Amino acid sequence: MNKLFLFLLLLISATAPAQIVTPGIQSDLRLPVVFPDGNSGHCVFLYSNRRASGSFLCQTVQLDTRGQVSQQNPVQELPVIGGDKSFERLCAASDENGYHVYFRGESVNIYEVSTDRNTLKSTLRLLYAIPEEEEIIGGMELADKALILSRERISKKECRLHVYTRGGQGLERKTFDRLPEYFAGKRYEPLLVRKDADLWPDKATNPDKIFADNGKLYLVQDKNPNVFSSSKPIFKMTVIDLTSGSVSYKEVPYPSPGEYNQDSGGGYIYENKLFQVYYDQSRFGLKVSDLTDGSTLFDKSISGEDTLTLLRSQVNFPGFLTNRKIKTADKLIRKMGPLSPFVYVKKSQGELLIGLGGFAQESYGGGGPIPGAGPGAGPGFSAIGYSYEVSTSFYTIMQADARALSDRRLDETIFTKINDSNLPDKGMFIQMNGVSTYVYFRKPVLESESKSVIFVKFTGY
Repeated sequence: MNKLFLFLLLLISATAPAQIVTPGIQSDLRLPVVFPDGNSGHCVFLYSNRRASGSFLCQTVQLDTRGQVSQQNPVQELPVIGGDKSFERLCAASDENGYHVYFRGESVNIYEVSTDRNTLKSTLRLLYAIPEEEEIIGGMELADKALILSRERISKKECRLHVYTRGGQGLERKTFDRLPEYFAGKRYEPLLVRKDADLWPDKATNPDKIFADNGKLYLVQDKNPNVFSSSKPIFKMTVIDLTSGSVSYKEVPYPSPGEYNQDSGGGYIYENKLFQVYYDQSRFGLKVSDLTDGSTLFDKSISGEDTLTLLRSQVNFPGFLTNRKIKTADKLIRKMGPLSPFVYVKKSQGELLIGLGGFAQESYGGGGPIPGAGPGAGPGFSAIGYSYEVSTSFYTIMQADARALSDRRLDETIFTKINDSNLPDKGMFIQMNGVSTYVYFRKPVLESESKSVIFVKFTGY
């Protein structure tokens, strides 16, 4: 058994330095919460989704600045008062007193687990019962505050947004109305975007997103149709100022009306800037605008036989058995045509690392799968047919003010490295000491082994 464990460890270490944490919680373990701490590294909060003997199970682990375990506390059993038996994590925040993680129970109860910064001892508190007429959208982090968002539908076209924050007596609520009609849609399932997040292509193409930055919430509906249709792509946002309580609306067209055929998301808000990737039958480009005054900071496109000077990584598309490398703008545009475009932005080594690419999912009524998926693609089967995903991702890198490209290059995307390393795609990305770290659970190969939490660092990303 030890030899097998050593072999697996060496296999992962050959791709990237990895830190392995063996938690005391072994049943129904969930992906951890990681709090950055400038003095000692990171505090890792592990928890179980279900109660055991009437208690919520949690465990804290301290990592030093090198990412090595310096302290691992025993599992704590925190009594549950609200009667819930399972929990959904919403968001987390830290302050001078410690670390706080917020959960929704299976009912409408909101719980807070607080961990002391010095002792790493945790307590659980029932904070609030959300009114039954409200639908919890999810939770977000804004600076050192945790936000819990809920929607109250008034009619098919009207709704209110409630924003809950931690107060002295529990949760405090602010209510905002005059929201756009699409926000009241029955099946509104926005992507809640965390700052400095690496987004998987299938998530990144969600046209409805919520961003939190600079004391504001941005409710976005990004209608950037794809190639071969006549709809004009446009980026719509509702801006909610959490300090003043004001609600405003903006519409930002894409640089080219294009000729497109399906709705998709190609815009991203980061540090009060709007990043828009666009293409039509002749051009592929990236535009960056300042949200304060609407000025254009950067706008560059490529076309025809232009080399991919806009990009700072290789461009590979799934092909038959092998990936096809793209070197000219014309081929890039033709390959991107059937795909929904996406863009996401994060800070990396003092610059802006901008992930670009496209994603599509095709469904078929019968037959067999198409071979040669490539990175980010694969077939899924059902009783009457199957679906097929195709995606590609690549990078450009900009200076911190987003006015010019950087000279730095990354030959591969982080998703390519994850696929090449045979790491599972059920993990998540976190930032640890400025490095993108991929976190996932590894189930034991043998019954006598324990579950492990693996942290794989990807420097340069």
